[in-house]
Parts: sequence; structure tokens; C-alpha cells
Amino acid sequence: MPGFPAELGLNPEPDCRKGETAGLSIERCRVFLGNFTCELEWGKLWFRTPATQEAAAGGLLVSLTDRLRPLNAELAWSWLPLVQPGDLVLGIEPPKGPGPESWFPSLPRNRWKGVEFRQELPEGVTGTLVPWGWTPAATELARRLGPPQPFPSLAVVAAVNSRTQRWGWEQELGMALPGSRVIASLFDLPPALRALPRPDAGWILKANFGMSGREAIRGTGPTVTEPQRRFVEQRLAATGPLVLEPLLDAVAEAGVQWELSATGTITLVGLAEQVAAGGSWQGSRWSSEPALPVWREAIEATRHVAQRVAAAGYFGPLGIDVMRYRDPAGHERLRPLQDLNARFTMGRLTLAWRDWLPAGWSGAWRVMPGGTANVVRQFCEEIARAGDPEVLAWLTTPTCSGAGPGEQESTALHSRGASQRPLPISRAKSLPPVRVLLAAADPVRLRNLEEELAKRRA
Repeated sequence: MPGFPAELGLNPEPDCRKGETAGLSIERCRVFLGNFTCELEWGKLWFRTPATQEAAAGGLLVSLTDRLRPLNAELAWSWLPLVQPGDLVLGIEPPKGPGPESWFPSLPRNRWKGVEFRQELPEGVTGTLVPWGWTPAATELARRLGPPQPFPSLAVVAAVNSRTQRWGWEQELGMALPGSRVIASLFDLPPALRALPRPDAGWILKANFGMSGREAIRGTGPTVTEPQRRFVEQRLAATGPLVLEPLLDAVAEAGVQWELSATGTITLVGLAEQVAAGGSWQGSRWSSEPALPVWREAIEATRHVAQRVAAAGYFGPLGIDVMRYRDPAGHERLRPLQDLNARFTMGRLTLAWRDWLPAGWSGAWRVMPGGTANVVRQFCEEIARAGDPEVLAWLTTPTCSGAGPGEQESTALHSRGASQRPLPISRAKSLPPVRVLLAAADPVRLRNLEEELAKRRA
């Protein structure tokens, strides 16, 4: 394949259309749906009787849905490593700002020409839906697209994604953490906290459904504060039982990615180490080096979990989070089932970038605060100008390159985009995060890239 860095160029032109139909085949295209908050819909599915469904659809889930709605538009650009000419990506917000140069991604024409980005599904389009996760809304959209396509039972999808089911599989497979418990009522919590081996070392309480560290609280000691009590009461009413776990001294985390076919075939896609902060995903990386023995052990352990998920009737993408941690004696141990996501994950999309790079390269896909986008862009441009064929740094999400009329401007942040105008600090603080792809021909050079970018951000 041609060299990827050279194809990108220094200033690739955007190929993002606004409302035209040119370039979009209305027959049998793949339609990517970024329903990244699908866990909220699973929470409603968990309650199956009309009365409890009505209760679950009340204040908490509605407020969470409203608050997280912008997340779907922000993350829709994450599909880029999977899309091909002829595909359609839904949920992309129209460009905002004073001119057409603002809020556009740097899409290389020779890579994504023929891919459409739309807010809504155009009339007459038929094809196959690729959702982040299967939900009632996703299945309805799949039916609108034409010929039937297989998808798993929604009841099964909700069940296998519930943390109480994951806890049950941990028990069955001998993977459970000492002191972990299912909290089915507020009265269960105080005795469960006292039963933890070391409650003063910290604990985490996870709602039945949640994503990227959301819907969880942390605490220490055997007593419950008033805010913690309210959290438990609200989640019990909205999404069912919670899971209590001791906090672990994490060494490293990773996501093992599987693909389950409708016929029961289980295929390993790969393992991507995670960069996390406060339980929230900040990036993933893959390495051309052989996996550590502990990660090979994790792959085999998660294979058994994948078999349970397949036997339950689910098929599609499956990501299983694993952790290496230190026990109180200082010994390193493996937790082979930290979380389970029967849907696409950012780790899965990270691994998809491998197909765009020469064989044997290592890479990382990192999230950066929106206010640092200009710093990241400048770093990427400098790497490109250096002309080194064995490294790549590329900003993969939109950035704002212009200031609106009448806005107070600051020279603290300066865009290198088409407008060459400074970015207002007020806007910089509100910008959504951006994602950058770093890659190199060997793992050492990748680490050097990551360290250099971290210094620039600091």
C-alpha cells in the first residue's frame, strides 16, 4: 500500500457536503449510526412491565438523555477508521461559525471522497445499518433502510450489557473480586460496605448501565453519605440493581475486542491498551510488539466470557475491559472482566486504524481537550513537514479555525487553519474534545511521539 503519511499531505481539503446528494449511492450503502448513549435505552428496556417502564422513563433517564445528547454529534466523527467510499455517517452537525473554514475536519480527499456525512437519513436511501449499539430506535432505522438485516434480540442486548449480568458471570467463572456485591436495595449497601476486605481503601458503586466511567460513584469507609444515598435511590428506580466493588490500584488497563457472528463463531479482533483518567476513556493504543503474558492470559479468559455472551443470543461487536492491578501485598494481579460492552467501543475503532497503516506499525488514538486543538494541529503539521516516512501524527476530528464577529480575541491560542485568526479563549473553553492519531514504525518511536505531544500540551 502507498505510504499513509505522504498521502495525507500538509493541508488536506475537506470533503464534507452540506445537503447535496452528489456522491451518495442511494442503494445498498452502509449507514453508520452514532447512538453513543445507547446505555440509556438499555436501562429502559431492563424494566419490562408497563408500570416499571413508565417509572424508568421518568426524570432521571430523561435528564441524562438531554444532557448527553450533544455527545452523539461530537463522537460521530469517530467512525472515520471504518468508513469507505459509498458509506453514510449520520449525526454530524452542520458546520458552525463565521465561515466555511470553521468546524471542518481535515478529511483527505483521496481517502474519504464518496463518504457522506449527514444530520439525518436522506429519503430513498437503502442499505445496512451499523449502529454503535442495538436499541429500539436503531432497529426501527434498520427496517426503514429496506431489506431485513439480522440483529440480536433487544432483550438479550440489554441483559448482556447489564452490570449485574457481568457480575453473575464473574461469579460463575471464578473471576469475582473479594467483597463485590449486587446492591438490590438501599438496605443492602451498609452491610455490603462493612463486608469489604478494606473499605477504608476505597470502593466504587456502579449503576446497572453506564458508559466510559459515567453512572458510578466512589467512596471510602463503611458509611453512606447523603449524596451517595440519593445516587443509589435514583439508580435503583431508573435502571435496577447496582454493583459494589473495591477500588483497585490499577497498573494498566486494556480492551479485548471480539466479533461474534450470528452463527456462533467467535473471532478475536485484537487487544488495545487503554489510557484512562478517573474511569473515563482518554485513548487506546496498539503495539507491534508481542503481547505481555498477562495480556495473553486476559485474552484467553475473555474468550470464555465471549462464549457466555454468544450462548445468551448476542452477536456483533463485543469489547471486554481487563485490568492489571496491585493487591495490598504489592503483587500484580489480573482482573479479566472489569466491564463488558456488547457494542462497538473506542478500543475497537482504534484497532480499525491498523488497516490504514503499513503492517507492523504501532499506533495510539488519543482524546485531547478542545482548547488544545491548535497546539495539537501545529504538532501534527510539524511532524508532516519533517517528512519522516516512519511516523504519523494526524488530527482526526473537526477544529475551529476562526473567530466570530464581535468576539473578544486572544493571541494565547492561534489557529493555523485557513483564516489565520486567533481563537477566542471563551470559545476554546467550550470546544468539544478532539482526537489525534499517532503512529510509528516501531513502539519506541510511538512512545516518543506521545511524550513529545504531552510536553507541547503542558
